[in-house]
Amino acid sequence: MLKLNESETADFEYQLISYISLAGIIITTLGIPLNIFSYLTAQKLGFQNSSAHLIKYQAIWDCIAILHDGYIELGGTYFGYNLMNIHEYSCKILVYHSWASTFSAVYHMIFLAVDRVIAISLPVWYKQHGTPSLARKFSIFIVVFSYVIVSPNLIKFKIVDSRCTISASQEFLYWYTRIHVPAFGFFVPFIVISMSNMFFIYSLRKRRTDKTSEQRITIMLFTNSIVFSIFNLLTAILNIVAFNIQLNTSKDVALSLLADRTGYVSAIINSSVNFIFYFISGPMYRVAFYQVLKNFHS
Repeated sequence: MLKLNESETADFEYQLISYISLAGIIITTLGIPLNIFSYLTAQKLGFQNSSAHLIKYQAIWDCIAILHDGYIELGGTYFGYNLMNIHEYSCKILVYHSWASTFSAVYHMIFLAVDRVIAISLPVWYKQHGTPSLARKFSIFIVVFSYVIVSPNLIKFKIVDSRCTISASQEFLYWYTRIHVPAFGFFVPFIVISMSNMFFIYSLRKRRTDKTSEQRITIMLFTNSIVFSIFNLLTAILNIVAFNIQLNTSKDVALSLLADRTGYVSAIINSSVNFIFYFISGPMYRVAFYQVLKNFHS
């Protein structure tokens, strides 16, 4: 069996990183119009409840997140430029905005699931209070929370040896990269979404003959949240692997970068496919989308 030496292995890993980055750029280019369609279709649904409006806000933040991840992060890797390495301010601001927009996209999905749980368990209250105004309040809270939770990026990310990187004590790095970010970015969302999904399954089994619009929205969001859980968990694993390699060894830079770039692709997919699964699982959503297309043609 042919065994590659260290130099050949590194070359292969960097070539693989290049292909993965290109794939992420292509997915981003497809994901942006899909999120625009998701926004326009949710608007066309015409429901005056908070779920429909949260779908719109989620599409906006998914679009913002993949623009950075796909074109700045992966585009920089593939084309050999890195806007974050230009100046310390660009390093801090772009990293801060990247993480915050990703958190915002994730937590909009969480609040969509929580919103559905409230709609099912407290239907009378939801009919009165589950309004576009509630969705706006949720969205404002999510955005503020997301930018606050990653605020250490503004302090700890610096230009070191002409490269934008986190510069801190080992104790802080351990807390931030192994506890703080995984907990708020991945594990809390995964737990909340999993609990919501179990509630959805119970609700859907109990009301199998119910064909109301509220029930159809629940089916639509349940399908999407399953996909979200899978890709969010995959992204978490890849990010933890990348951080652990960075903290434990300075030798295998290529392997750390490979895990990191693959994690970005997973996050981009997670923020690009919502429209597809809404379309597949929601008959009302398909009708609204066809109306959007007719408006484009007219």
